[in-house]
Order: sequence, then structure tokens, then C-alpha cells
Amino acid sequence: MSSIEDIFEGLDLSKLDLPSLGFSDQEPHELIKHRILVETIKETISMQDETIKETISMQDETIKSVYMDDFDVTSADDEKPYIGTTSLASCAGIAIYDPKNKIGGVAHVFFNDKISMSHYMRDAQGRDIPSSGRSIVVDNPRPFDPFTYLAEALVRKADSIGGEKYQFMAFNVKHGCRTQEQNIQLQSVVERTVQKLTETDKITDFEYRNETQFKLDTRTGLIIPYY
Repeated sequence: MSSIEDIFEGLDLSKLDLPSLGFSDQEPHELIKHRILVETIKETISMQDETIKETISMQDETIKSVYMDDFDVTSADDEKPYIGTTSLASCAGIAIYDPKNKIGGVAHVFFNDKISMSHYMRDAQGRDIPSSGRSIVVDNPRPFDPFTYLAEALVRKADSIGGEKYQFMAFNVKHGCRTQEQNIQLQSVVERTVQKLTETDKITDFEYRNETQFKLDTRTGLIIPYY
């Protein structure tokens, strides 16, 4: 099969109206061929980009996207039976799935290892002096608590649309963009959360997964790439 370069190498420019195409009759034919080739490739790439955008747009019509520090649920009979999230990086993800009722949910858990506090000087009576206030940034002693909050909220919301018992998956916990100490601390929080939900008879299975972007198909329970 001929390559696109071979096709343009054999192009007979004498049959083309070069001025109408924006070229001068005085330009070397090899240069003209090169310019036509480049423009054709650029147009081809542009068309491919549009096709990719249309494909992603069509996918988005069937996906509930969950953004940072948020959660949502869906079901197999919803117009958007897929639910997923991307760009976990230093964040963690949660997916739950009820195979009996085909209901699932996803959370994107954001962690903040620093918190801002207001500090005031005090007067002789021990009262804060408003004009002395200044903001200071300190280490957050419990940066991974949001995992528990969002996991419990996700289960409650799935229950509200008919969910009962769930498979529980935690994403990007052991290998996220965090220090080893932070990963160990997060893993401890995850396991305490799972234990608590298991004791309330809400979790049937638990699994760690390493994906940093994914979507859950509530029709099958499969975890697949988001894109």
C-alpha cells in the first residue's frame, strides 16, 4: 500500500490551477508538494480530533462524571448507567456496587494535609482582639477523614435509590502521589471505614484497586477505563 508521501510524490501539478490554491507558478514544485502534504495531514488530524471529541461527547451522554470532593450514584436503568471519575493523583476513589439491584456509586475523595486557622492576640480579660487577627497554616492532624465521610454518604445515597448491600472498591490508596507514611495512614482509615460499614451489614466484598481514572458499568458491575 502506498504511503501518503508516495501519493504526493507522484502528484502531477501541471493539472492543478496553482494560483487558485494559493500557490505561485514560480514556486518549486517540490516545495508546493510539501506544503500540500502538510496541509492535508493537518486537515486529517483535525478531522480525527473532531471524531475523538464526538466519541467522548457520546460517551459523556451515558456517564455520570464525579468531580473532586464529590460523589454520586446511578443504576442500570438510568439514562446514564455509567459512573466514573478521573485524575485521582493524590486523591482516592471509591466505587460501590449492588449486584442484586444493579445500583452503583462513585466518590472522588480530596485530602488536604494543611489547614488554615485564624490566630488572635488577647486583651487583659482574655478576649480576642479583632484587629490582631492573622491567618496561619498548620498541619491537618486528620487529613484522611473525608474518606470516611464520603464513603458513608455514598452508601446512604445508594440506599435512597434502592441499594441494599455493596461490593466496595478503594482506588489509588496504596500508591497515590503521597508520602509512604501518608499512604499507610490512609490505608488505616480505609480499613476502619470498611470495617464499620461491614459491621452494619452494608459491605459484602472489599478490594483495593490502583486505577487513577475509571468508570463503573452498573449493568454489569465491571470497572473499565473512563476514556
